[in-house]
Amino acid sequence: MARESSADNPEAQQCPAGTRAIAAAKLRLSSFCLAVTEVTVGAYHECVRGGRCVPPPKLPWGTYGRGDPRLPVSGVTWHAASQYCEWTGGRLPSFIEWRWAYRGGSAGLSYPWGEDWDDSASCLDGTLERPCVVGSTADITADGVYDMHANLSEWTSDIDADGEAYLVGQSWRSDIRGMPALYVSVPLETVAPTIGFRCAYNR
Repeated sequence: MARESSADNPEAQQCPAGTRAIAAAKLRLSSFCLAVTEVTVGAYHECVRGGRCVPPPKLPWGTYGRGDPRLPVSGVTWHAASQYCEWTGGRLPSFIEWRWAYRGGSAGLSYPWGEDWDDSASCLDGTLERPCVVGSTADITADGVYDMHANLSEWTSDIDADGEAYLVGQSWRSDIRGMPALYVSVPLETVAPTIGFRCAYNR
């Protein structure tokens, strides 16, 4: 991926295009770069076309093959998500990295957009028929990262003692309101129209 370099923004240096630098001020966490949005259908399809990624299965409410490349790709297993990120030169974010970015780093916010709950800020509505186009809501962190509270639940790199990976954030099908980022562990081969991912990059 192309690298951004800006003398006016040293934090942006050494981060791939389409990502934001996330400064770390926490033990066990180094500064890293995080994708601005979840991986889209269009971006994932390029990996499939290149023979490096496996197309997700066609699922009810799934996004792959549905005609809108701006939607986040869903129905991807943990292994397939990891493979895509490696193809781009990155990796899945760790659970700690994801949570740190969600809360605005050292600001420690309750939600990406601030301290107060906002019903209209994210793609969170149990009546929706599909996720939102990435980056189309007010669900954005101070660092400029979109859709962390809700759109698709996202894979992280962390695997628990039972061999399951942590999913973070809520999906468009959820209707749990007013609660900060939720997480759950699920089997690595889980496929669902509510699961997607974004990539992280070392600085």
